[in-house]
Amino acid sequence: MDKENTAVDNVIEFESDIGNGARPRRRFRHALFSLLIILTIALVFYFASESSRLGVIFFDGDNHVSRAELKQLINAEGEWFLTLNLSEIRRRIEEHPAISSASISRRFPNNLTVHIVENEIVVCAEIGNEIFYALRNGEILDDYQGIVVSCEGKTVRGYSIQRQDFDEESEAYVIDFAPLSLFARQLAQVDDLVLSMIQEIEYAPKYGDVNRFSLFMADGNTVKVSSYTMISRLNAYPSMFALLQEEREGQTGIFHLDVGNFFAPHE
Repeated sequence: MDKENTAVDNVIEFESDIGNGARPRRRFRHALFSLLIILTIALVFYFASESSRLGVIFFDGDNHVSRAELKQLINAEGEWFLTLNLSEIRRRIEEHPAISSASISRRFPNNLTVHIVENEIVVCAEIGNEIFYALRNGEILDDYQGIVVSCEGKTVRGYSIQRQDFDEESEAYVIDFAPLSLFARQLAQVDDLVLSMIQEIEYAPKYGDVNRFSLFMADGNTVKVSSYTMISRLNAYPSMFALLQEEREGQTGIFHLDVGNFFAPHE
């Protein structure tokens, strides 16, 4: 009995789970290493493919600024898609005077969506062989700024150089846009109903008034206006025309709203 007890006393028992924790840790490290290898290979293939570069740019919103001009402003062709600085791209787009704001988002795998909000172009002006565009705020743009807009019904004709200051640096005469700028700012505040009736605009300075314009209306009448007073007077035009038709149905002529308020019938 003593020998058996001594043998039992010399036996060392181990916990059944000793050593099992090392295997899961080794398996985890192996799995993590394999995953890193796979990710590295995937990234190598991704950056070597065309999908890693900027692909198609989708535009929505207004379209007064040409797509070619917008792409030139973005200036990101061929760049890494994931590293594009969208804030910097938005800043470059919003520097264009015809653009009020822009928002940009990624469209995976490698495309961009650009939403544009533009400043309204109120009138166009033919000056020499060039077209200029007047914004709602009175700023004047030219063709070289990538503007694409229909000027039907809002083209100012006959606008000439008002102050012939010669710019030696550009070797050209400087156009005084002040009358055109004021006209655009004021016209932008006229009711849409009246604006829809205008078919053509002519610059008609007279009597020392450099802010005088002639508006040719769809109803056959001509309206003479001065930019300083035309908002309230033009907005009253529909009621004046209706009153004229009540008294002389079918009669057309010239509404002199630049000085006073009177009507002169066509002969």
